Amino acid sequence: MQRAGDPPVLNTREHEVQFTSRGNILKGWLITPAKPGPYPAMVSLHGSGPSTRWLALARARRFAEAGYAMLIYDKPGSGESQGDWTMTSLDEMAQDANAAVEFLRTRPGVIPAKVGVWGHSQAGWVISRAAAMPNNIAFAIVLAGFLCGRFRLLGAGGSEALNGFVYFAALPALFFGSLAKVELTEI
Repeated sequence: MQRAGDPPVLNTREHEVQFTSRGNILKGWLITPAKPGPYPAMVSLHGSGPSTRWLALARARRFAEAGYAMLIYDKPGSGESQGDWTMTSLDEMAQDANAAVEFLRTRPGVIPAKVGVWGHSQAGWVISRAAAMPNNIAFAIVLAGFLCGRFRLLGAGGSEALNGFVYFAALPALFFGSLAKVELTEI
């Protein structure tokens, strides 16, 4: 039984990990469910600015409690990771993302065919660039991210709501709230 003021009991495990991308050693934690695998997994990608694994720890624990493993790592030049985020291009960040996915696919307890990426803000750009490179990304979750390309938005019943070259930044809930069903189909 827990008493008031006791730290919460977590059904997760935290593993110190490191992987290499573009000659840099990137350090972080792999947060897993406490129960043995196998389980699907995802890499948490960074928004803009300096970012360490600590910013994603609570989210990673929540995903682990729901049955997913999550790799959280220090952005190059932040925390314990080598590199310099201020001199890193979006394509280089995408290479880091794909290296993280490949690393995660090799971990015991992880289902290699079910490894994806999660990101917000600038990570939306990074995810779209990583997906354009040879990769093994099974799924992507983008929150308040950017979407760039020629897309078609479909509304209720498949009727076309918007067609053309679009950039979305922090996709407006008001616009999407008016559509019964939204699908992004690249054209």
